[in-house]
Amino acid sequence: MLSEEGVEFIKQYYPLPDVTWGDVIEKLDEDVLDGHWAYSNERHPDEILPVIIGEGNYIPKNIRPIYEAVLEDVGMIRMHTYISLSGLSTTFGRHNDVDDVFIVQAIGETSYKFDTGVCHRLQPGDAIFIPAYVYHHPFNHGPRCSLSFSTYGRD
Repeated sequence: MLSEEGVEFIKQYYPLPDVTWGDVIEKLDEDVLDGHWAYSNERHPDEILPVIIGEGNYIPKNIRPIYEAVLEDVGMIRMHTYISLSGLSTTFGRHNDVDDVFIVQAIGETSYKFDTGVCHRLQPGDAIFIPAYVYHHPFNHGPRCSLSFSTYGRD
């Protein structure tokens, strides 16, 4: 379903992902060792429970099929993992991205609210396409891992 902003919510884009917390930690370990990671409260270190972002190129075995599906279907090559350990984990709040993003929910649930008032709640396997510069506000509902794809870094 395409909204007036060009946002598209896809229920069960990738049904029943086999992604485990072990896969998420494996990705994060590799990204940290490579120096390709960040967290959501860099500007506000007094806030607890940040969202941890894995930004490296390593893709664990159980995440690879999702990566390959998105590459084939959408052509996006860059994948970041957004990891929250609690529903209290801080996100980037209301923001926009300079690239189109395609997000696949791997573990847990995340909602995305848009300036139009529309809110989509993603469960494992659901996806959402958010065009560049469209403001959105992610909300965690507990521990979660979202896979965020973009064309950032494409030659």
